[in-house]
Amino acid sequence: MHTTEKNNLSGEKKIIYVVSALLLLSFIFLGFSEKKQTDPAGKTGWWAVYFENPKSPNLTFTIENNGKTKKFHWKEIAEDNTIVEGADISVPTGQKNTIPLVDATVPKGAKIIIEVSDEAGGKKEIYKTLN
Repeated sequence: MHTTEKNNLSGEKKIIYVVSALLLLSFIFLGFSEKKQTDPAGKTGWWAVYFENPKSPNLTFTIENNGKTKKFHWKEIAEDNTIVEGADISVPTGQKNTIPLVDATVPKGAKIIIEVSDEAGGKKEIYKTLN
């Protein structure tokens, strides 16, 4: 009986070693996977446009660039599809650029669209209704 207990104990040790190795490999895989997912640029990169303060009547917005493209064109469009203003802007990779807009020419209650396009043909829009 003593030898049977010894064989069972070594079998239990094998299971513990295998489970520990699988756990370690899982942690390593998840670590690399998480690092890859949190890389801001990723493989293709990305860019975003957003208002600095979405709840205020201020139209100041930011273009954040984590992609390969560096040249952008933005335009402010009133709800009747008239372009209020616009410009070309360069935003280096890994940086952001804030564009302060003065809403004096836009009537209260109007819906404003900020349209931003990049040199690769991508386009994003954000909207705000002035109070």
